[in-house]
Amino acid sequence: MDNLPFWILTVAYAAHILEEYMLNWKKWAQEISNLQLEWSEFFVANFAVIVLGISCSVVGFSCPVYSYLFVGLSFINGLFAHIGTTIILILK
Repeated sequence: MDNLPFWILTVAYAAHILEEYMLNWKKWAQEISNLQLEWSEFFVANFAVIVLGISCSVVGFSCPVYSYLFVGLSFINGLFAHIGTTIILILK
């Protein structure tokens, strides 16, 4: 139970990935940014993130320097890829 916060974050991130897939994030991203993205790139990148999340959850608070990599990655993703993109789109 000590590592529960890391597991909750990993499950939440996985749910977020599923949400982006089900709502066709790729189409939206291509329309907004003209980035040419493939689903294979989406899957590989997010697979790596989930593997990191699982490994950080297993290690947990016994090695916080490592485990907080996933927390930081989640924060950076939310801040720049989501909030930052929203602000840029609003200011256009």
